[in-house]
Amino acid sequence: MIQRAIDELHDYLSRKAREAAAARSAAATLPTNHRQVAIIEGALRDGGLRITAQSHARSHNVTLATARSDLRGFKPWAC
Repeated sequence: MIQRAIDELHDYLSRKAREAAAARSAAATLPTNHRQVAIIEGALRDGGLRITAQSHARSHNVTLATARSDLRGFKPWAC
């Protein structure tokens, strides 16, 4: 019983790793910069991730205007 649970966990983790790799590959084909890719990767890790221009500017050591521009770059993809 424990071994089956361990095997299922390994299967689940492998599947999630493949999904994350596929998402990263897809994101790499989008017209994004490295900071925007970091946003995408963060969102993949944490679906509830909340990013503001100020937090983005702080984490990437860029101006607020640059951070806003990075975030506005996602607007065409917004649902």
